[in-house]
Amino acid sequence: MLAKLLPVVLLAAACTRAEVRVEQFGAAVRPATVMVSPVVVVSDVGGAPAVVIGAVTAVESLVGDDGQSPPTVLDPVEDAAFLRNELVGNIRFGGGFVRTGAVALETRARIIEAEPSDALRAQGTAWLTTATRAALYARHVVNEAAVKPPENLALSWLPVRGEDPEDGHDNLNLPRSHLVPVPLDAVAMPGTWLVPYLRAYYTHNGGWFLGQRWGCMAGARVDAEVVLYVDGKPVWWMEATGRSLDKRTAQATTAELDQHLLNAERQVEDALSKALFR
Repeated sequence: MLAKLLPVVLLAAACTRAEVRVEQFGAAVRPATVMVSPVVVVSDVGGAPAVVIGAVTAVESLVGDDGQSPPTVLDPVEDAAFLRNELVGNIRFGGGFVRTGAVALETRARIIEAEPSDALRAQGTAWLTTATRAALYARHVVNEAAVKPPENLALSWLPVRGEDPEDGHDNLNLPRSHLVPVPLDAVAMPGTWLVPYLRAYYTHNGGWFLGQRWGCMAGARVDAEVVLYVDGKPVWWMEATGRSLDKRTAQATTAELDQHLLNAERQVEDALSKALFR
């Protein structure tokens, strides 16, 4: 039986925030020993975009006559990681904003460059590996490292209906979605496994993500989900999201963006230390 969703909000500084969501099936689960998978980058698992990409509407029909470059066309396949808020890399906005959408008018930046980064991928996976093991060590859970992740891992995306207090100026695209692990066959994944997923690890300058009213300043976002599988069944998981946004700066330096990443990492680390198997 699915236990009720336990939302926990950890508040940091004025422009930082961590969100923690924990789900558990059945009785409390706290293993004595687990096999820890290498970090899985969510964009590698695949899946359909969680948002419908709207074309620029007649509201912006005169864009080509004002001397500005046309809006970036977002491809549902090539830009899927960005559209699902699962990019590991850098995002650059430019050119002001445009409106899209056939029903509601959704605001987004005119120019959007969402570029994956091998350097940030290596940095993010190394960080989550260390953070996960530190949280297990603090819980006195014996963990064994696996050489490679389990095969055939599958995830589903659950759309979040309604509004969130941060909608309009948070540093992610709308609509929001939850990431849900899919059960696997016990033969494919025997025993007790802990799989850390790196959902998002990105920096950005100031601009408008999809659906924002006011836009946001420069910053970073880190999203990690840790799932406990027993014989292929996900019995417990938590998602922790850290964000850091500058109060005033739209164009941050490389050092400032790195500091935002550090801020977001610490929020997720704090969440793991407090909520793992709780």
